[in-house]
Amino acid sequence: MGIHCETGAELKKEGTPKMSTVIQLGIQTYFSPDDDTQQVFLDFLNQAQHSIYIAIYAFHLPLASQILLTKRQSNLVVAMIMDRSQAHGHYERTEVRLLMKSGIDVTIGDSQKHHIMHHKFAVVDTVHVLAGSWNFSEEASLEDNYIQIVTNQDLAQLFLDKWRQIHDWIHLHEPQDQFLED
Repeated sequence: MGIHCETGAELKKEGTPKMSTVIQLGIQTYFSPDDDTQQVFLDFLNQAQHSIYIAIYAFHLPLASQILLTKRQSNLVVAMIMDRSQAHGHYERTEVRLLMKSGIDVTIGDSQKHHIMHHKFAVVDTVHVLAGSWNFSEEASLEDNYIQIVTNQDLAQLFLDKWRQIHDWIHLHEPQDQFLED
């Protein structure tokens, strides 16, 4: 049921009144629980040919972990930043440790200003951006959330610049080696 809007097209969903907003980017918007946002996210990751960069507050989605592991084994760049408080959760910790032990660059930390790293975005192949309120978890598809996918190199660069800023700040200010310790 997701809404898809091509460049310059008016946003209109079949069966709803015409909206006056004109979107200047190709945007795909999905709402959970109505849309299968989990499958949308998995398909988004599966399209990667070169790289996947993720900044996420909460991550517990074994199917996504398997895709990330497969992509890394195929020599793609796969890197993730995750909030420290969420990374230590019972389910999340096991999953994140598996990713780290498999050679995926997982950075665990906090925001330099607001204490939690609350972002929820992914960038694939430096051109595709997925962002929204949807945490990358099994529960997120059952709750009221949304995700948007935009294919735009300038927007992707903006998100990658933010990803690198967070990544570099965490590595400068927060030790990473203790996460794999029991």
